[in-house]
Amino acid sequence: MRADYFINSEPTDLEILTLHAAAFVFEIRVQGDTRHLSKREEGVDALSIAAAIIPDLNDMTFSGQRSERHGSVNRVHVGTMKAGLGSTFQDWRPAQVADVAELRGSGRYAVGQDEEGARQDMERLLDVHRKRHPKARITLHIQGSDGHPVMPPFAESETVPVVEAVARAYTYVRGGVPGNGQTHPARFYGTDAGHLQYHGGMQGVVCGPGGRFNTMPDERVELRDYIDMIRIYMIAIMQVCGVASSEKDAGPE
Repeated sequence: MRADYFINSEPTDLEILTLHAAAFVFEIRVQGDTRHLSKREEGVDALSIAAAIIPDLNDMTFSGQRSERHGSVNRVHVGTMKAGLGSTFQDWRPAQVADVAELRGSGRYAVGQDEEGARQDMERLLDVHRKRHPKARITLHIQGSDGHPVMPPFAESETVPVVEAVARAYTYVRGGVPGNGQTHPARFYGTDAGHLQYHGGMQGVVCGPGGRFNTMPDERVELRDYIDMIRIYMIAIMQVCGVASSEKDAGPE
């Protein structure tokens, strides 16, 4: 199905987000060689190699950025690590050198970059560790989807009608000018805005209540933000659909 425009309501604290990253998941596996700690110099410690890779990954950005703004949504983060003996990561004998380690994480890149470029950048980083540990086998796998990004990036002009309508509606409801989302954590989100633009060819914007308490204990949305966002959506929809010719016509008495 197609629409002329869309508003994605992921939590941005009512800021207008017109650019966010693509999201992908990766797995790095390190195969080493176990020995008892009495002979660890003869072993290849997969755990220590993987641990050294983590900060390099977490500090990296990807090549081919269109601008500093696009580059600001580049990020890599390792979220889980397993290590132990064998493919099932046995941990019953900690005196042994771990011969297998696995890192899982997520990466972010912008419009103008792609998953293949991100993969090549990560492989170049891993090559540094391969040279340091030639007896280890280090492999990278990126979760894919038939050649298309799993969560595509999103970038929209701030002058398209739906973006301008949401900005005007915000001004009517709250006064002032809404934040543009350029430094908001939401720029690292993967949202359906990417799918709607990439697959559907639609113009749109990401703007929603919540965000300050997002992904935290006691996650919640301020009631004022929730109610104001509903009003902003209503006014923006009326303007875009031609029901109201101005904010005054669209606004409640």
